[in-house]
Amino acid sequence: MKTKKGQAIAKKKKNTINLDNEIIIGLNTKPEKEKNGKNKNKKVKKIKEKNIKAKKINKRKNNKQKKGYTKVVKIVIILILIITAIILFLLSDLFNVKKINVTGNSKISTDEIIRLSTIKTEENMFKINLAKVKRSIKQNPYINTVKIRRKLNGIVELEIEERVATYMLTFENGCIYINNQGYILEISQEPIAAPMIIGFETDLLIKKTGERLENEDLNKLEKVILITQLAEKREIKDKITYINVSNIKDIEIYMDSEKKLIHFGDEQNAGKKIDRLKVVLEQEKESEGEIFIENIENIYFREKV
Repeated sequence: MKTKKGQAIAKKKKNTINLDNEIIIGLNTKPEKEKNGKNKNKKVKKIKEKNIKAKKINKRKNNKQKKGYTKVVKIVIILILIITAIILFLLSDLFNVKKINVTGNSKISTDEIIRLSTIKTEENMFKINLAKVKRSIKQNPYINTVKIRRKLNGIVELEIEERVATYMLTFENGCIYINNQGYILEISQEPIAAPMIIGFETDLLIKKTGERLENEDLNKLEKVILITQLAEKREIKDKITYINVSNIKDIEIYMDSEKKLIHFGDEQNAGKKIDRLKVVLEQEKESEGEIFIENIENIYFREKV
């Protein structure tokens, strides 16, 4: 016989739910793996959606790039066609040379410059090689610079700057003309109205017209230019027959019309020396002899005996 207490315990045990064997409505008893699977599927779905969205964005970008590239290609093709049309127009007979004008020349004739240029009338002016034309004209040593202008009315203008012969050098039985930059301009038997320079070291036998003197002589030439420019300002340059620069410490100037040899010394105090020289020339106008002005403090004249 069970006691009342034992019966109550037995009844309680009977009414206790065994969760392992019973299914209770509303209680989620699905395994954890199934939950994880669902979450994973959601993540995969989100990733796919992101990928699809990214692809759409990339597709739009690619389409824009293609459209931009196509637009650039069209513009380039149009520009090429325009440039080609312009070139063909400029190379047509409408722009043939009708006339050649030459300005700035005095020593060299217009016909000679046109001949040297090799430019022909009825030749298209835009086919002319300007650099080649300049080189060709400057074959003449008297030509210093050339400027070329092409006008749409068929006129080609050649603006010339010539070199000017300012000194002479003795050469065999004649003389060589040079300018202030030391360019050899011409070999001639006829002297010009310019001072003769003696004492240069350049081997003139191997030099051609259009070439320059050696550097040592160019330095001497600078001293000569200084002296003659100062003499020109004092209006006595025309009296100078020759200048001897064999010894640059004792430059000699001879004036044939005055029958005087001037011992100038170097180029120091050249302005003062020229001023004193002019005074002595006026004082000793009728006398033949030598003037010593190397020392600006002790200038004197020695008459020829």
